[in-house]
Amino acid sequence: MCHLSDYRVVLVETVGYEKQLTKESITDHNKSTESNIDAWITKKHLKPRFVENKELSLNFWCLNPSVVFSQLASMAHCVILMSGTLSPLDSLEAELNVQFPLRLEANHVISNSRLLVTTLSHGPNGTRLCATYQHQNTYTFQDEIGAVVVNACRLVPGGVLCFLPSYSLLDKLIQRWEVKS
Repeated sequence: MCHLSDYRVVLVETVGYEKQLTKESITDHNKSTESNIDAWITKKHLKPRFVENKELSLNFWCLNPSVVFSQLASMAHCVILMSGTLSPLDSLEAELNVQFPLRLEANHVISNSRLLVTTLSHGPNGTRLCATYQHQNTYTFQDEIGAVVVNACRLVPGGVLCFLPSYSLLDKLIQRWEVKS
């Protein structure tokens, strides 16, 4: 009962859509063969339609990571947490309710003289770089991002590290660039 306030009972409604194929409407001249329609209908005569499926589930969620982590840490001989985003470690210790007697917070591996962080409002062709979901789907945006990356690779000796907000955008850009070469 000591962790009762760390849990919540949650009712979750999941909505999904399932694609189903249905028969198209039959024209008047085919009504005489309506009884035999299943014998000659093919997939090209089927019309896709999306059917909504709703599912309810009752969940028991633990909202406090220390409930599980403190038990794991007490059973372990050694716990090593490595990440570039765990600092400050004091708040991590408080969140997990575990003391870490040995800690290492290393400096950044790249010196400041070799690091440039910047934003671009326009690409080399003058196209405005607006990375909203709507613009990400346009070939103009995808081609302009490609031009930015190519130019950066030409200008920067020793390599370029480029970050994108999602794997789906990465896949979309690669697919476009492979088609366009």
